[in-house]
Amino acid sequence: MTRRWFATALAWSLYNPLKGWTLHGLSNREARLLLQTLSLAEKRVLWLWHEGWTEWRHLDAAECDSLSERLDCPDPGAPKLPEFVGEDETTAVRSSSYRPARRSWGRESERCAINVPAEIVQGPQTFRTRTENVSMGGIKFTDQLPDWLAGYFTVILGLPKGQIEVTCMLVEDQKNAKTRVEVVETDDEESHLPTYRDWVKSLG
Repeated sequence: MTRRWFATALAWSLYNPLKGWTLHGLSNREARLLLQTLSLAEKRVLWLWHEGWTEWRHLDAAECDSLSERLDCPDPGAPKLPEFVGEDETTAVRSSSYRPARRSWGRESERCAINVPAEIVQGPQTFRTRTENVSMGGIKFTDQLPDWLAGYFTVILGLPKGQIEVTCMLVEDQKNAKTRVEVVETDDEESHLPTYRDWVKSLG
């Protein structure tokens, strides 16, 4: 009886194709906590499996609704947080100090015409479009980009061999409609930028 309860309690498996990790044997509570740490882009492509299912499912499946509920844990009596780790102040510091490296690609930045689905994610907002051409340093889309897009954001490209996620910013001084973005480098060790560059090279 105890073994049966233990197997059921640790019944969730999660697969994150953007980060390339898979976790098995998660309890309902652990799975819900983990979901709260994922970005919107990760949640959109996340695969889940539960003991008793015959196939993996996405987070928007009805069977996964319980995991989307916010998990509020009671305060066990922890002391007051230091003032410098307040959410607003931390966000402000990150926003002002984070400057992805910029690089001049020269001839390597020649554009390659390619039409693949793309999703632009910034906070809770998303915009779906398709690429018109790509280069080592940037991407041009077929549609005009939304006015709410500013600063740094995530672009997810849907390639036949899998999705690629890169950090981008708008190209400055676009005289006509805003359709072009610049791909920027980050310090993220799990960045898909090398994969993106290899893909662009393969198009040449």
